[in-house]
Amino acid sequence: MVKKFRDLVAALPQEDQDEIRGRTEILSASIKLEEIRKARRISQKSLASAMRVSQPAVSKMENESNMTVRTLSSFAAGLGGQVRIEIEFPDGVSYKVL
Repeated sequence: MVKKFRDLVAALPQEDQDEIRGRTEILSASIKLEEIRKARRISQKSLASAMRVSQPAVSKMENESNMTVRTLSSFAAGLGGQVRIEIEFPDGVSYKVL
């Protein structure tokens, strides 16, 4: 029998439910790659050409919820940008990784 995700979550302890809800809100608040591309006024076809991939591949990337840093960097470069990754610690120390 297939169970719905919301039913599985409802069976978890409240603390776990709260953590899932919090993570979901963070992910929902982040901007989508499609919105970035549109804000830069670049079509999927043009971006695909710059990335040397197909237009359907760009569409798939824009809908991907989990991609590699390499793919994200390629997407950003196709738009004329770059990805920066930094690790920040509670004591204020941070390290630029990429």
